[in-house]
Amino acid sequence: MQQPLQNRIDAFRSAEEWLHALKNNPQISKSCERVIQCIIEGVEQASYATAAEVAACAGVNTATVSRAAQFLGFDGWTELRSEIRNRYLSTLSPVQLRDAHRSKASGEPLEDAISLYMEHLASLRRTFDRSLVKKTAQALAGAKRRVIIASGSSAVAGRLLGHHAGLAGYRCEILEDPVSISNNISDLCSDDVVVIFTVWRLYRWALFATEFCRERGVPVYLITDSVNTPVADKADHALVVPSEGFSFFPTVLPSICLVEAISAALFDVDADNSRNYLESAEKKWDELGILYYSSTPSKT
Repeated sequence: MQQPLQNRIDAFRSAEEWLHALKNNPQISKSCERVIQCIIEGVEQASYATAAEVAACAGVNTATVSRAAQFLGFDGWTELRSEIRNRYLSTLSPVQLRDAHRSKASGEPLEDAISLYMEHLASLRRTFDRSLVKKTAQALAGAKRRVIIASGSSAVAGRLLGHHAGLAGYRCEILEDPVSISNNISDLCSDDVVVIFTVWRLYRWALFATEFCRERGVPVYLITDSVNTPVADKADHALVVPSEGFSFFPTVLPSICLVEAISAALFDVDADNSRNYLESAEKKWDELGILYYSSTPSKT
């Protein structure tokens, strides 16, 4: 896929601002311009709409909607709609986010959660580039220092990656606040690797850390819900996962799924070494009596 036109105008934050800037491209056709204008006039509705619904709004056919998306650098309407949705949701506060989901709520939170997350995992399975899992694992295994940067709910996935990687023999530093991030990345070099988690709303520290690493030649692997952001544009690799929740928060479930895949691939980079680390950790747990039931059979 070509680099989306948005990367040249990433200063526009809201979906409406972004779309207005795209519409001003002198090379855009009249029919594509009508499609974009229709979306601008109803961003929230468009973020859920089918290509046929957008086509009816713009007075064009569905093929024109697909061509409009491709002109903007996306594979098709589904990908463009996801970007519009992410941009729309990123401007909402938690209360506004909950209100935006209320109209689609069934009244059964567990059903809403399961239904939405099944869709997310199906999307992840359908669209994710599998090679990025092994590439990320190999980068972590080969680095001198491994730094994981994550805040808010994304810190759950960040801590999990650090935990699993450590057990497999690849100890990581986990940074969650701006002060610790600033203090601990100052001496990073090209032999190190940084993994940054950022979904829903973009934190300033994520952009700061990515820009700093880029200047130093430090590889950055970004786990995010949008490839079309200033931080994704500066990262070496963007691993894109769905993040929309069903209430006042984003979901970390797809991020955790990706983290577990990376962790499994990391073990396999040097399975013998990782096996030794796991056995050593298990032995120490037994010596300290951490587990109620010992995993080591007692000698009789």
